[in-house]
Amino acid sequence: MKVTLAELLQVVGEDHVSVELVDESMRKVNRCPGGSTMVLHTDQDYGSQGMDKFGMTLWFDRRAVQHAMRLLERRHAEARTN
Repeated sequence: MKVTLAELLQVVGEDHVSVELVDESMRKVNRCPGGSTMVLHTDQDYGSQGMDKFGMTLWFDRRAVQHAMRLLERRHAEARTN
């Protein structure tokens, strides 16, 4: 079954989602043929059933995210002044 990210967020609820940036979580990276191997650090606990929270890696175009963040920062600044 395929679902969109928007559908998943709508059903799970954004209050049950947190974001960790790979750039800030990366502890080690090795280039290898066809990609990279990374070691990430997270503050999530590991229990007998696995990680306490379900993890998912999403990859976004870096320039698109930088543009979106600038736009969101402006929106938040405008909201604070109104």
